[in-house]
Amino acid sequence: MSKYLLLQYREEAEVAKEEIETFARQAEIDVCQLDAWNYLGKEASHAAALHFDKYVGVFIGGASTISVREHDSREALQLGVQDSKILVQEGIPTFASCFGFQLAALALECEVVHCPEEQENCSLAIHLTEEGLHDELLTKLQRTPGEVMVGHMITVHREGITSLPAGCVRLAQATYWEQIFRVEGKPFWAFQGHPEVDEQALRERLWIYREKYDLHTKEQFDEILSQYEPVHEANKLLAYFCEMF
Repeated sequence: MSKYLLLQYREEAEVAKEEIETFARQAEIDVCQLDAWNYLGKEASHAAALHFDKYVGVFIGGASTISVREHDSREALQLGVQDSKILVQEGIPTFASCFGFQLAALALECEVVHCPEEQENCSLAIHLTEEGLHDELLTKLQRTPGEVMVGHMITVHREGITSLPAGCVRLAQATYWEQIFRVEGKPFWAFQGHPEVDEQALRERLWIYREKYDLHTKEQFDEILSQYEPVHEANKLLAYFCEMF
C-alpha cells in the first residue's frame, strides 16, 4: 500500500484533522495511507521521526496564524524550511500548497513579503503559462482548446512572493503574487492557493473560523460561500499527482 506524508502547521486539533481528511479525499487515498507530521504539535525528536524515503510523495499544507516571516526566531519554521530543502535536493515528489508554497520559497532563498493591501481571499482563476500548458501535472487539467484558463483555485493569503525563486519555472500567470511554480527538473510543485480545498472543506473551515469572518447567521454564511467559483478542476490535481507517483 502506497504511503504519503502530510506536513502541517496547525495549532487547532480540529483543523489539523480536517486538513488530513481533505488531503486524503482529494488525493483519492484512504486516510490510513496518509501519515501527518504537525510541526506545532510534536515533541518527539525531529531527526529521528521523519524519514522521507518511506513515502511515495509528500504534501505540505497550510497554516492558521503562523507566518513564515518568523522563521528566524521559530524552530518549527526553521525545521520546515530545512525539510523543504531536503525534499528538493533528494527529488522526493512534493505537492506544496499555500503555507507550503511559502516554505518552499524560503528554502529556495526567495524573499516572502507581507502586503495586506494585496490580500487574496477568493477563488482565483488559473491561467497557465506556456510552460504550464506542457507541464506533466498541469496538462492533465481539462480546458477549452486554445484557452489557457483551467478553472479556479481557493486562495487565502496576504503574504507571498512577487518573483520566482532561482531555478524554478512559472506554471501559472502571476497576479501581484506568484501563483504556481515547479522546481526545474524536480518533481516539486508549489501552489500559493489551496488546490485541495473543495466546497466541503471550505464550509468546514469557514465554520471553524466563523468568528474571525464575523459570520453569525446562515444568511451571512451562505453569502460568503456564494462569492466563490467552483474549483472542481483544481481539486483533481492531488489525485493526478498520486497517479504519477
